[in-house]
Amino acid sequence: MTNIVTKERFAFPSKLDNKMIHAVIYRPEKEVKGLVQVIHGFAEHIGRYEKFMTLLAEQGYVAFGTDHLGHGLTAENESELSDVGSYSALDPMLADQKEINQIVRRQYDSMNHSGYNSQDDSQQHSQDNQQYDSRIPCIILGHSMGSLMLRGLLIRYPDICDKAIIMGTGDNLPILLRIFSLILALFKAFKPGNYRSPFINYLGVGKYNSSFKPKKTNNDWLSENPENVSRYIKDPYCGALGTLHTYDFLLKLMTLIRKPHELAKMQKDLPVLFVSGEQDAFGGFGKGVNLIVQLFKKAGMQNVKLILYPGMRHEILKGKDHNQVIRDILDFIEK
Repeated sequence: MTNIVTKERFAFPSKLDNKMIHAVIYRPEKEVKGLVQVIHGFAEHIGRYEKFMTLLAEQGYVAFGTDHLGHGLTAENESELSDVGSYSALDPMLADQKEINQIVRRQYDSMNHSGYNSQDDSQQHSQDNQQYDSRIPCIILGHSMGSLMLRGLLIRYPDICDKAIIMGTGDNLPILLRIFSLILALFKAFKPGNYRSPFINYLGVGKYNSSFKPKKTNNDWLSENPENVSRYIKDPYCGALGTLHTYDFLLKLMTLIRKPHELAKMQKDLPVLFVSGEQDAFGGFGKGVNLIVQLFKKAGMQNVKLILYPGMRHEILKGKDHNQVIRDILDFIEK
């Protein structure tokens, strides 16, 4: 028997210029088994995970997440979509994810399961380095850009969760990051931070579509499920070209999570599940994901598992065999 689910929206100030971060939380009406934080990807929004988060809540988990700076409802207008708004966005964006994690944990740490006023709570921010030892397990799932952010969170805040699910992640070798840095620096010297370069976007994302032929859309690489691709294209909050601000953020993030001395800061016994489509171009068709798994193990991570799904591309939660993905995720969460 499934739980009745309640959905709430609220907002809290970002660590970047106090911009308001829009958040959503799905709560089971009955006993809570755990907390699941979802971190969405680039050029999309948390609303795309509604079905998945509702399912989690039906299974007894509090599911929650935010729209990042420049994404979804957090973007104040269409011109802000896919623009994180600053060349100094790395630390604030990771801190915003830490903040929503603490906001939700505070409710359940205090066992205050009812009568919660999220607006009041959002005014009671704690310091970023304050520790929370929840009696209820907390799992974080990050997809695509969100998976990169999760990898950054595991470095910056090693005790932020009890389990991590790194979905649809990717890798760039240090030499490629340096080359991209030089190209980006050239654009930054002549263009404002909110400039959207088709060339930069091709290097960052567009090139992934070139592996799939015959090409039907510019987003074929996202999914082998044409209905999912169509929904993405029609979604007004999806697909905007990234700005120089955003690619600078991604460059700094990918540089951070590639450094061995940073990876060594992760909690060594944390259970980590990597899930990816075997046909995901962002994950190097499995090779890039395997490389990241090896980097984790080399950093001393003791409990790392990888599942690659044959025939599936980038958005495995929306692929043709998404039910198997969900079963594997639930199995990992509930162990």
